[in-house]
Amino acid sequence: MALVVAAVAPFVATLFYGYVYDDSVIILQNPALAGWQSIVEVWKHPYWPANLTGSTGLYRPLLMECFAILLNGAHKYAIAFHAFAIALHVTATLLVAKLLRRAVGRWPATAAALWFALHPVHVEAVANISNTSEVLVCVWTILLALWLLPARDKVSAPSIAPGWGQAAVAALLYAAALFTKESGGIAPALALLVAVAWRAPPGPSPREAIAQARGWIRVIPLFVVVVIGVVIVRRLVLGGLTGTSSLAVPGLAELSAPQRVWAMLSTGGHVARLLLWPTMQTPDYGPTTLPTGIDRSLAASATVAVIVLGVAWAMRLALRPDRPDSRPLVGVLWCLIAYFPASNLIGATGPILAERTLYMTSAGVAMLVGWSLEHLFEQRAARSASLSRISLPTVAAAAVIVAACVRGYTQTKEYARVWRDHHALFTRIVAVDSLNYRGYQMLAIEAKDRRQYDESARLYARAYVLLPSEPTLLTNYGEYLLEMRRPRYALAIGERLMTHPDAWTDARAVTLLLNATARVWGVDSVLASAERLNARAPSARSALFIGMAYDLMGDSSAARTAYHDGLRIAPADSALLAHTSLRARPP
Repeated sequence: MALVVAAVAPFVATLFYGYVYDDSVIILQNPALAGWQSIVEVWKHPYWPANLTGSTGLYRPLLMECFAILLNGAHKYAIAFHAFAIALHVTATLLVAKLLRRAVGRWPATAAALWFALHPVHVEAVANISNTSEVLVCVWTILLALWLLPARDKVSAPSIAPGWGQAAVAALLYAAALFTKESGGIAPALALLVAVAWRAPPGPSPREAIAQARGWIRVIPLFVVVVIGVVIVRRLVLGGLTGTSSLAVPGLAELSAPQRVWAMLSTGGHVARLLLWPTMQTPDYGPTTLPTGIDRSLAASATVAVIVLGVAWAMRLALRPDRPDSRPLVGVLWCLIAYFPASNLIGATGPILAERTLYMTSAGVAMLVGWSLEHLFEQRAARSASLSRISLPTVAAAAVIVAACVRGYTQTKEYARVWRDHHALFTRIVAVDSLNYRGYQMLAIEAKDRRQYDESARLYARAYVLLPSEPTLLTNYGEYLLEMRRPRYALAIGERLMTHPDAWTDARAVTLLLNATARVWGVDSVLASAERLNARAPSARSALFIGMAYDLMGDSSAARTAYHDGLRIAPADSALLAHTSLRARPP
């Protein structure tokens, strides 16, 4: 009950929050979630609406299934989503406690799970609806680990082979993790790690560990079948395994692969601080998060050194001849494996750093916290004959845990308030990092929606000065300038935007450039610019503008050809279809 209360208490206020940040696009305005038929439709659509973001390669139908049921069942009231997020966090906390209890004592496991429940780094994953994917995939992963964890009376058996029934349920849990979020792909690695080595001393010898891994003779083939099935479904829905739009963010997009790896390793200290003792948190970690110059090299080298030393220390404990203890190794490897999908080391998979991606990683830290407390209690028990009943180290450990939990509750409750609305969220980004363009950009959009046009112009200008090369910012800023009847400035922004090859076929970017060209130079210039773009990278939007230009010039045959060329690229393009149908009508 204490764990349930601790998991709920800091987030009670979020029940009365609305749809914030990505929630509006992914949930509230998503046509795939409209009506109860969406329960089936969500399996046919990507995670992000394709008309807004292009092909990002994200496919999370099980998460969207939950959202569809909540949206239609609760008549769009956000309280249902927030209650669902809190319930998931409670479930994850209890599962962490159960997992810890399998290798450490009752009180160390409870204290570590309490620390997990109140951790401030979980706010982004719980307070923001669309980020509950992190909590749900953590639930599936721990359920998988517990399901395959040998019974207490069998942990010392040389080989434990799950039956076909147990293996089939494990495969279903793995499929649920993969259909919830792409990072669910690591679930079997974490489950195997726990099944083999998460136990009280003596830990398994290398021979025992290999024998137990071989015991998964039925589980591993079913996992492979699940992966193949997911790949087939993704190809059918997305048209490929990955998307065509780059997920690289400013700060990483301009780096080569080796430079990106070195840059991400330099954030190791920041990640460690967020996991152990977060201070000033922010919803968006921009390019300024990355150290530069010699600082980057020093930080990256320190990260590598800490990882190597940490793994070596844990392996030494696991392989020592006198009472080997494999629990620290499980905790360290859990942290590394859980964070790997969000690390941007293999490829640019998302933001430089996002607190939501640390949710499952923090479960590994909870393992280390539980082991540390257990180790302290074991030492105290070994010396109980010569020491007083309550020792100073025990009192100190209890005080640290209590202080950490009190601080965690206070900071979690306070930081959760940041997610109450857009203005609070974007103001926080600017307050924490005044050099992060993102906060100014989002505040500019919000000011424009409130018709505070002078304030919006000031904020857009500030964001543009900080990062004049970011495509999304350029698109938003150019559209704003065009709407404010400043076409020459919009044209300059559009031309800068076209220095990015991805913008050549982006509908919004092409529309911005050609609309601005039309207002400044006229139809002839629109036709010339559109034809140059179409020759460089054929797109439906360029073809549309070519056709409209020919229409205005009175060349109906050339216009018809242009529209049909565009439809060959995008047969379902509504604007091209509309113009084609208009031309088909009798005068």
